[in-house]
Amino acid sequence: MPWLELGTLTPGYDWTAFPTPVGESELFRLTQDYTPPLGRAYLIFAARFYPGSLSLFNRAYPSEDDTIIYMPVPDVFDRPGYLFRDIMLKHNLFGRVFASAEWRVTLEAWVDSADDQGNPIQVVDGGIY
Repeated sequence: MPWLELGTLTPGYDWTAFPTPVGESELFRLTQDYTPPLGRAYLIFAARFYPGSLSLFNRAYPSEDDTIIYMPVPDVFDRPGYLFRDIMLKHNLFGRVFASAEWRVTLEAWVDSADDQGNPIQVVDGGIY
């Protein structure tokens, strides 16, 4: 059961979606890369099930260690057509991040199913991808 990388972003003041949408995954691993000193800020994560809707807000502080984030799918969205969501990221509004810190955030999703080689698979409309 492997981790599927969703992408790497530089946090900013505006919401930015990771490039890869998420399926059924509820467990995420966050890896941060920066050059100290970073400044004073923390990360805010949210799930976007369709444009204009943000929910399941989570907070993560700067850390050199990997961070595990749990974002369960609400029952109302656990239906066909609503299962894929984007994970959005920004840092807090009053955060001060030094440009020299070059803060980068990588997010991975735990995938419960995999093929024989350990590659993650997803079933979409009856097809395996």
